[in-house]
Amino acid sequence: MAKSIYTHYKERLIEIGGNNKCLFLKSIVRKSAYDIGRIFEGRDDKVAEFVDFLWTGRRFPLTLIGNSEKAAILENLSVKEKIAAEDATEADKKKVAKLNNEAKERAIENEITKLKELKREVEEIEKETGRYELYIGYPFVFGCIPQGATKTLIKAPLMLFPVKIDFPDEKTVELYINEAEKIHINHALVYAYAQSKRLNIEGLDLEFDDLSKFPNVRSV
Repeated sequence: MAKSIYTHYKERLIEIGGNNKCLFLKSIVRKSAYDIGRIFEGRDDKVAEFVDFLWTGRRFPLTLIGNSEKAAILENLSVKEKIAAEDATEADKKKVAKLNNEAKERAIENEITKLKELKREVEEIEKETGRYELYIGYPFVFGCIPQGATKTLIKAPLMLFPVKIDFPDEKTVELYINEAEKIHINHALVYAYAQSKRLNIEGLDLEFDDLSKFPNVRSV
């Protein structure tokens, strides 16, 4: 009986609505999040490596930004380049090329700065709470859930993978799986769905040490 009451109030304390960021993520706030999709979009090999990194819980890092990633990241960031006039002198062409290279370097530095800010934010929270709470949300679920006469829009991660961020040098960013924390299925999303469908989810496992029970995303 105690467990049933606890579960009842636990569910009531989760806000089912658009103000809950675990149900509807309107935008990426710079200091508290980073959009990996911006630099991985269209890079099938990197996306496959990314999914393997999450699913297998591998011990070696995933490189987010590095020399080998630079060209592909810049293409995704769509850095605007200056174009030298057709009749420009060789000196002017070199000047334009230098300006373009500097713009590309700044674009990469800006991404690294965002990730450094995120790490500082996480470490501040760790000092206050003792928990290193940095997660990758994957995959994202889009749609809506009926709530009586209304519908709650959904733009939310299905799963949250605990990770740690590291900077081996000034131009490299790496992610590691945080083995001290569990993998979570998005509690708010599950509770909202269960409430809408009137499902009994008492005893449903939502936290895992690894994903050996699930061969792929669809099985989750």
